[in-house]
Amino acid sequence: MIATMAMAVATAQLHSSPAWAQGDTPAPSKVDRAADLFKKAKGLHTAGKLADALPLYLEAWSLHRSPDIAANLAACEIAIGNHRDAAEHFEFALRNLLAGTTADQKTRLTQGFEKAKREVATLRLQVAPEGAEVSVDGRVVGKAPIDADVFVEAGARELRVALAGHETHTQRVTTTRGGTHVLAVTLEATAATPPAADAGNAATAGDPAAPPAGDGGKDEKRASPIPAYVAIGVGVAGLGAGIGLLVMASGKESDKDDRLAAIPGKNKCGPGTTAPDACAEVTSLADDAKQLRTFGYVGFGVAAAGGVLAYLLWPRSGSASSGAVVVPSVGRSGASLNVHGHF
Repeated sequence: MIATMAMAVATAQLHSSPAWAQGDTPAPSKVDRAADLFKKAKGLHTAGKLADALPLYLEAWSLHRSPDIAANLAACEIAIGNHRDAAEHFEFALRNLLAGTTADQKTRLTQGFEKAKREVATLRLQVAPEGAEVSVDGRVVGKAPIDADVFVEAGARELRVALAGHETHTQRVTTTRGGTHVLAVTLEATAATPPAADAGNAATAGDPAAPPAGDGGKDEKRASPIPAYVAIGVGVAGLGAGIGLLVMASGKESDKDDRLAAIPGKNKCGPGTTAPDACAEVTSLADDAKQLRTFGYVGFGVAAAGGVLAYLLWPRSGSASSGAVVVPSVGRSGASLNVHGHF
């Protein structure tokens, strides 16, 4: 424990004060504030008060990302067991070494970096197209291309890559401690869909030959008239059956009248009739006529239903006057089925 702490503190003292990179100088107020925080954090770090030093290092880091602060921050993080953040800050310090960094300092940085990496998983991301936002477990790690390795805790991780105009990619990755995982993701562009408003404007304003909405133009998709034809067929069949049954009923009525007229006497089929067999036949004919007439009316009802259904099912192109109307007509002298409209 003492040896580990000594290594961490020694690593923390790579540079005695922040050295700002040329061309990356923050405002004087931030420089002074970061330098003051760094000095206080380093004193606490040297005294072994890591928990007190860490937030001061982090605040200094937020004001300016200097390799000096990154190296000391990483040493503090690895000492308290925060290997993922330590690996990230060690990697930054090594990629941005200041002029004058000694070989011994670089070696200690490298040793700290390798120690941190052994405790976490490394993601090496190859993402396209450029500008795609990459996040791991909901934390944005950058935009493509991702040049630096991404360090994560070992275990199941979720990678998400998103870019406007492209299909979002989500991937579950199982990472291992100390392992390096190379992931290649190329987003696919989504199909371009023109706005509905633009399509409407093109038909009304940009093209004088374009048919008005709902006028039955060639490009307008129309419903099939087959269901309406079926309904018309049912109606015609019902009408035909109704007419046929009424004709049969009329014949039965005529036969009944003829049989009744042939019975002698004024009483005919009244009480005390002299022709009971003939009267029985008259009664049977009357019942048959009544039954046939009833069925005939049912046939007319089917015809009427078929006509209404055909009217409802007939495809319309948008005009209130288009379509077909089927109207059955039943009267005392007969019945008919009238069809009119546009076809």
